[in-house]
Amino acid sequence: MDISVVEVTGRPLMAPSCISDERAVAVSAERFWKVFSDPPSWPKVCAGFFDAIEVEGDGGPGTINILKFNPAIKNGSYKTRVVARDNTAHFLKSEVLDVPIGRAGKLKSQLTETNLEATGASSCMVKLKVEYEREDGSLFSPEQEKIVLDGYFGMYKMIEDYLIAHPAEYLKVAARSPPMAPVCISDERAVAVSVERMWNVFSDRPAMPKICAGLVDAIEVEGDGGPGTISTMTLNPAAEGGGLYKTRVVACDNTAHVLKLEVLDVPVGKVDKLKSHSTQTKLEAVSANSCVAKVTVEYELEDGGSLSPEKEKIILDGYYGMLKMIEGYLVAHPNEYA
Repeated sequence: MDISVVEVTGRPLMAPSCISDERAVAVSAERFWKVFSDPPSWPKVCAGFFDAIEVEGDGGPGTINILKFNPAIKNGSYKTRVVARDNTAHFLKSEVLDVPIGRAGKLKSQLTETNLEATGASSCMVKLKVEYEREDGSLFSPEQEKIVLDGYFGMYKMIEDYLIAHPAEYLKVAARSPPMAPVCISDERAVAVSVERMWNVFSDRPAMPKICAGLVDAIEVEGDGGPGTISTMTLNPAAEGGGLYKTRVVACDNTAHVLKLEVLDVPVGKVDKLKSHSTQTKLEAVSANSCVAKVTVEYELEDGGSLSPEKEKIILDGYYGMLKMIEGYLVAHPNEYA
């Protein structure tokens, strides 16, 4: 395995280059994530590759991980800083701060993004993206790109092999309180607008009264748009009787185009009042002028039951109705939010 980075020489900055790959894993996304997002477990799971680890932080953004390589593999340490982490989306972005020079050479800067997507009850897809900079702005050769990607996927393979060999470890713990786990519903729909323009509006809560005129009359925002930000929308009385829609940002990743919100208050409409309610919206580029909007809603009823399919459809259609208004505005105003 060869995980490599770039050296600073003082030349002008160049735009980062990007390489990516994805590979199937014969382990559930939940089990793989439990290990992958828990670096302190790596010396055990990747025995013979990593000997020890030091962690500074709680695992969230800003956390520093320093992994010491086994001398039989290479001398030195692999040091990273967590940039973004989303346990629901199984997404982790890290900045590589230090790593031994390998066959791919030393880089000036390096970022990694790993995203796990479930493909079955006992399988998932690991998607890896690496952004790097070389001092002269040149690209890796195909052979060097393969060395870098194979280094990361080699470590992922060790995690997969460990979990297969130890099927009783890192299992999902069943929820005990409340008795029933939250119900999850999801859908995805095509949008005839680029992912960048759609995200620029969708992640900008103050823009909603203008973009969604007739649905949102006003908005109050407490925060800078990051985790913890509270947004209170005043809905137009003509829209299901009006009222307030209040949310708190749980996670916002401008690179992955993921926004997760906890719904604090919403008017009681055609759907019964929920005990808890959270949403996650992810935008994925399809082409230069189109993307897919993926919405996931988790909710709980007081009795631990679930809504009827008709009421679940009402919830999803409500969120996609707002996304449709954003799409319609951007199509009608092609020069805005470009």
